[in-house]
Amino acid sequence: MSRFRLALAATALSTMSIFSLCVIDSSALAAPAATYVVRSGDYLTGIAAKVGTNVNDLLKLNNLKITSVIHPGDTLLVPANATAPAAKAAKKTTTTKKTPAAKTPTAQAAAPTAAPAGAVYVVKRNDSLSGIAMKHGVKLSALLKANKMTVKSVIMPGSTLNLPAGAVVAVTTTTTPTTAPSTTAPSTTAPGTTSPTTTTPATTIPTTVAPADQPQSITTLISYLQAQVGKPYQFNGEGPEAFDCSGLVTAAYRQIKISLPHQSLVQSTYGKAVDWKTEPIKAGDLVFMYSSATPGVIGHVGVAVDSTTWIQAARTGTPVRASAMPSLDKIQAVRRIVQQ
Repeated sequence: MSRFRLALAATALSTMSIFSLCVIDSSALAAPAATYVVRSGDYLTGIAAKVGTNVNDLLKLNNLKITSVIHPGDTLLVPANATAPAAKAAKKTTTTKKTPAAKTPTAQAAAPTAAPAGAVYVVKRNDSLSGIAMKHGVKLSALLKANKMTVKSVIMPGSTLNLPAGAVVAVTTTTTPTTAPSTTAPSTTAPGTTSPTTTTPATTIPTTVAPADQPQSITTLISYLQAQVGKPYQFNGEGPEAFDCSGLVTAAYRQIKISLPHQSLVQSTYGKAVDWKTEPIKAGDLVFMYSSATPGVIGHVGVAVDSTTWIQAARTGTPVRASAMPSLDKIQAVRRIVQQ
């Protein structure tokens, strides 16, 4: 009897060992499988939307913040849950003349249908609350109520909204793109080598860290500005869906109960002047430049995130973005609205 029990115990331990090995092997498949090379005009929230992932996942994977500065040519790791790169990879590995049967079915759009209970919508670049409501056939008030929001609430790419009852959605097939067997997939690397798309980390992108003694009002200000990154430029726009340069400043300072006029030249007379050539620019400082439309006259403004980075609404066709501070010789004035 005791020998029988020992045999059962040995069998159970063997089974558990095999199961553990299977689990470890499966988890290895969840590693990121692609990279993205930054192009001119790219920004973090736009890249996340382009590759079909949440901006927070993209930032976490690359050890970045929303204020991190990226440059054309930098390489970003793409999260494994991204949809766009996976679809591209499926095309490259399965569409061959020798193995046409390995092609992966693509999602097919269908007529709008009632959204299931608990359905959500992931915000995309240039979305607005009213546009999302219209897209799903519901009143704006119903969408706001379902998400405990107001018409002034801020949304950004990657955030999730609950769809109210009665919403409609365009249903697509749920077929998940898959990779063809490795024996039929075309390859440009020698056997036994690792694909370059999984080995180049983004190690050259600078990040910024807020000082420990930064006032809470400045933290609130910068957080608001970061949430606007990716929204479109609109002349005379003051939010919540689009901005021009001085309108972004006005809307941001309104969050900390400071009223500033919606005009960059007039804004340059507010607060305390800062000699940017002899003392560091701080978070929240207004940084002014001449504009191409009015040479010799202040016509553009942005808000400093720290001494090297600012957030600005630059021009038509360029969304709100965080980027490197202009060179000292191009800056025409710096004003500190909140004393630090």
